[in-house]
Amino acid sequence: MKARRWISICLLLEKSAQREGPHRIFEARPAVKKLLLAAGAIVTFAGAASATPAESPTVGPSYNCMAPTVQKQPLAQLICANPAVSRAELSYVIAFTALRQISDDAARQTMHAEAEAFTHRTTAECGLPATGYLGGRAPTSQETNCLLAHFDQERGRLLNRLSGDAMDEAQLSPEKTVAIQRALKEKGFLAAKEAIDGVFGPATRAAIGDWQRSVGQPATGFGSTVMLDQLQSTPQAPAAYAPTTPPQAPAAAPTATSTPPPATPAPSATPAIAQAKPVAWTPPPVRWTPDAIQAKQTVMSSLDRTMRHNHYTPKEALGLDVANVVSMEWTCEQLKPDMLDFNMKDNWERKLYQDKHNEYAECVNHNEAERVGINEWAAAHGVTLIWVEEKPTRHTAKY
Repeated sequence: MKARRWISICLLLEKSAQREGPHRIFEARPAVKKLLLAAGAIVTFAGAASATPAESPTVGPSYNCMAPTVQKQPLAQLICANPAVSRAELSYVIAFTALRQISDDAARQTMHAEAEAFTHRTTAECGLPATGYLGGRAPTSQETNCLLAHFDQERGRLLNRLSGDAMDEAQLSPEKTVAIQRALKEKGFLAAKEAIDGVFGPATRAAIGDWQRSVGQPATGFGSTVMLDQLQSTPQAPAAYAPTTPPQAPAAAPTATSTPPPATPAPSATPAIAQAKPVAWTPPPVRWTPDAIQAKQTVMSSLDRTMRHNHYTPKEALGLDVANVVSMEWTCEQLKPDMLDFNMKDNWERKLYQDKHNEYAECVNHNEAERVGINEWAAAHGVTLIWVEEKPTRHTAKY
């Protein structure tokens, strides 16, 4: 019942945020990272913590519709505004991540370029502007049909390159990928803080592998309809299992600066790091820009609504927003440019580096403003929050 109430909260607050503008951040999605790279939209995919999404027909898209950068990208906005298109986008991403999982570095770079070209082509052929805010409008029937056709065609092109376990996973519906994540979480294989977003990132693949080993199956890290049936027919998790890192692709995973859309980050955390004793951490100071002020005010209002409308205690109300801040911290880190990737002697590349650094800094500042809002709201309601470092670039609250 509590999970269902969380779903209702997410839907209510997401609709409210769409009316209020691009201020509230929700993970409808851990997070894979960039779908609309060519247009400059950085959106969160698998691996980020979030609230449990609703079931069909509201499943999808794969990214965070409330991220500020998405509100500047017409294609991203229209995908979010139509349930059918959101679902089609997620279906495409499911196929993309399955193919990416079996690809080496060179193949992933090719996929990156193909996704960039797909974004440009879809934007142009569907008659969408390249940038700008559309005022929250839904796509017209013509735009909807065009977007559905493009996502279906591109997904079909990806399926033609798959076989075996990867094909089984790619053919899963968004509802089934969400159901697999939910079942893994209910049985204790997927951590409570991880997203149920329908996209299989490193955490989900590790959980799948752990479950497969627990029932004596090869740990492929790929999901399937058969797996979902077995998960749902098993009443509880086995007595013991050993968590491990997710299965690797055939070749070395891309570096932190190589992030083909919609890509999941290369698995990096080890059990030793994940189980390390938390270290107390002080958040960085906030630059109180208009966006930061709005972010703080919005998160505090969101907490008030959550507690009032659902009769939650302050601690229960804090769970969703703390999870979103934690997930967005990881997302912002993926935006951080590496100076070594740019020729700083070239004026254009130097400017490109600065633009990317500014985007990273804006993301961090927005997220830290939300953290301040959470701290102040918690203090006003008698809850003491202590932010701790679970691992580098990942900090969560204990209360």
